[in-house]
Amino acid sequence: MTDQPARVSPDDISALLARLAALGPDATLAERLAYHERKAELLSRIAAVLGTTDAYDVAAEAWFQCQQLARRIAAEGEPS
Repeated sequence: MTDQPARVSPDDISALLARLAALGPDATLAERLAYHERKAELLSRIAAVLGTTDAYDVAAEAWFQCQQLARRIAAEGEPS
């Protein structure tokens, strides 16, 4: 085994896009956060493989979006 992250496969991207399509306008904040976390994780893996500043910047922005949603959930709460 190596310390290299697993490459992002077409199946990974298809699953992410399917998850996005399933969200819909009535998705909860928690559901939206789960999608954004998965997106950020995939972008981080891509950045680790590419090793470019631009790729790391995009991944960082995705994680920032996750942070914003998590803060919103903490502030507003999530309805049961």
